[in-house]
Formats: sequence, C-alpha cells, structure tokens
Amino acid sequence: MEIQDVFHFSDNSTVFIGTIEGGGNVITPCSVDVYVGDVLVGTVRLHGERMPGPDVPLGSRVVFTRDEIQVDTESLDKGIVLKCSGTTAV
Repeated sequence: MEIQDVFHFSDNSTVFIGTIEGGGNVITPCSVDVYVGDVLVGTVRLHGERMPGPDVPLGSRVVFTRDEIQVDTESLDKGIVLKCSGTTAV
C-alpha cells in the first residue's frame, strides 16, 4: 500500500490513507512492515480498514493502527509503503 497521507490522533491512533495496486480486497486486521523510502522503520498491527471520509481521494483506502510508529508528513516525501509481514503486499 503506497501511502498518500498520514495522521496521528490524541487517542494514539495513526491513520494511513493510500492506494493499493490493483485495488485489492477489504483490508482485515494484520501486521505490516512500514517502509520510509527503502528503510524498514517498524512493524505495526493494522486494526482493519475504515470508511473513507468525504475528503479522501476516490480509490484511496484508509487503515489505522494504535501501535507507535515514527512517520509523519515529512516521511511522505521519501515515500511510505506498508507491506504485509510475510509474502503478500498490502
């Protein structure tokens, strides 16, 4: 999943908005590796997919985690990618 935007909230949740090549199925809870550029910066547990709000670009997907991860909007310039921990890319 290529991330287009990221938000951190006071309840310790982080929301990722991005696209999946080919669309993919509904994203269910799973662990993903988080890459900034080509560097693995951590692994988080996604709690699944959220319904996109009215300002989310068409075709984008919204997922969230409550795990701590050090990414921010500046990381977007380097490219943030979420990949399933294992063999299948999210």
